[in-house]
Amino acid sequence: MDIFPVGCINIHPSLLPKYRGPSPIQTAILNGDSISGITVQKMTLEMDSGNILAQSQFEIKSFNTSVDIFEYVSLNSFDLVIEALNKLLKGDIGIVQDKNNATYCSFLGKEHRTIDFKLSAFDIKNKINAYNPWPLARARLDNNEIIFHRADFISTNDYDDQVIGKIIAFDPSKGLLVKTGDGILVVLELQRIGKKVLDCVSFYHGNRDLIGKVFS
Repeated sequence: MDIFPVGCINIHPSLLPKYRGPSPIQTAILNGDSISGITVQKMTLEMDSGNILAQSQFEIKSFNTSVDIFEYVSLNSFDLVIEALNKLLKGDIGIVQDKNNATYCSFLGKEHRTIDFKLSAFDIKNKINAYNPWPLARARLDNNEIIFHRADFISTNDYDDQVIGKIIAFDPSKGLLVKTGDGILVVLELQRIGKKVLDCVSFYHGNRDLIGKVFS
């Protein structure tokens, strides 16, 4: 980096010093964050610890996937990069990160992609949305593996008498409703292995015997 007169910059998709590391978008969704951001930092030898040159925040909606946020960041970083470059050219060193507030994230692994329906609907939908495009959360239905691509949730005590993992209803205005350990998982996009990704309406129309079956 010393060969560059004013240094190097890096676009990091979090509100640094939060979520330093390789998976800030996925980690924000996994943790259920409603706000994240984009940071342009001056690069240093220590990972994601450089001075902040430009930063903005955005909302993460409940049904947003990592793919959605990657796309948003790619489309909304240009102005921040220009702001950061102008600061560097003027000799502005930016804002020093507070290392005491630093948090870290790590690589995601496919060993955690299996859905445990005993968890809350909130936690499950976070996992589904965070793990799209990889490693993609999944469960089994009729001995077939089903991949989940997008989900939301309903916080409710209704259906407490139903078996966990059971598909309790299909609502065209909401999605495929699945009982969890706490609340209802609303499945919006899913896929059979080797088949196309389908929205919940198309998937249901091709599998009208779903209601009452149980994911495992």
